[in-house]
Amino acid sequence: MDTCLGLLTGMKEDDESRLIKIFPNPTNGQFNMQINQLSNLQMNSVVIYNVLGEKVYSNTQLPQSTQLTINLSAQATGIYFLQLKTDEGVLSKKLVVVK
Repeated sequence: MDTCLGLLTGMKEDDESRLIKIFPNPTNGQFNMQINQLSNLQMNSVVIYNVLGEKVYSNTQLPQSTQLTINLSAQATGIYFLQLKTDEGVLSKKLVVVK
């Protein structure tokens, strides 16, 4: 698993939150990921891991839109890590699933 807490080295968390939003978080399993239209980021892949580092979701066939809905309702309550790969780098976000 690649580990990167910022999209680019030195990027502040405030800058990241302007680029991408994940909502609702905590979630019951279904959530939205939205990229700021002004950021010009191209999503290449989304991978989600559980706290054990096991891949529970992967998608490389992403729409060209700025919003994606992901359904993790089959997963157990817990903490997950979303990894978004773009042309600019990798962004990791924590996601909480509560049922």
